[in-house]
Amino acid sequence: MAYSGAGIYGLFNVMENKIYIGASSNIAGRFATHKRNFRVKSKTNPMYNEPIENFVFLILDKMKQDEFAKYGDMVEQLFIAQAQRNNFGVYNQNKTDEDVTWRARSVFQTEEKLYGAIQNSCHVLPWTIRMMSERKRRAVLENISA
Repeated sequence: MAYSGAGIYGLFNVMENKIYIGASSNIAGRFATHKRNFRVKSKTNPMYNEPIENFVFLILDKMKQDEFAKYGDMVEQLFIAQAQRNNFGVYNQNKTDEDVTWRARSVFQTEEKLYGAIQNSCHVLPWTIRMMSERKRRAVLENISA
């Protein structure tokens, strides 16, 4: 994980078809914190009880620092709403009014970025992962780590 700039990121659990979406001014540093929380099985989020090997770390949207300061929280909530709308299990909760997300999602292209990030990392479309057997999902994970 080399990108240390600001933006929106995801931790996609291929085995459970669930995603955690976060925002950070330093994505590489935030990923390091998540990895540490997985190692120590932090109680702050139930996803840390899952094996880290089941997760793919994604950069959903790179942002300039000034854009991030202004829009980062909103864009994070848009991605959470988009994931929920597309039937992903979501580890975190959306705090944004649905009417706001409906109007703003096309501006920030959250659906395309969410699906594109998963497809680029997993080399398959997100909705096909949902239909895969556990054995096939393991094969996807092995392909990624190979």
